Amino acid sequence: MTNVAFHNFDFRKSGALSTCSHCFHHASSKSGGLTYTTSGLSFTNCKKRIWYQEPFREIIHDLDGSLTNLGPNTWAVFAAPHLYQPECQGALETHDGVICDSTVQVKRISFYNLDSVFRLINIKIAQWDHDFEEALLANETDVTLWDF
Repeated sequence: MTNVAFHNFDFRKSGALSTCSHCFHHASSKSGGLTYTTSGLSFTNCKKRIWYQEPFREIIHDLDGSLTNLGPNTWAVFAAPHLYQPECQGALETHDGVICDSTVQVKRISFYNLDSVFRLINIKIAQWDHDFEEALLANETDVTLWDF
């Protein structure tokens, strides 16, 4: 989306931008995680810029900072717990999620043909701390699973 102006957009919980209309329908083939790009957006009297809908996985790459107000090459994503990283900040009131600065890159990860053990399990990806890894290796500790 490029060079679009939003004026006086304030209707209940909706946002000027909304993601994946009707992706929640059982016949939908969309799994989410698609990346959209924006630039040249302007918002006048708009409370909420983004409203995420099912499946809450869209990634918005703000090329010039007009959506996030964080400068060029920044990101907007839904507020999943594993996305709260030091480079990102919560922006629930205005962006219905998390906005991240240009030091990170948000990517979609898809797994195909998984063993049935993983079927229907939500998988979250977290930023790996190399200091933590070194401490585990030094103590010969195994890491299996943990909750976010």
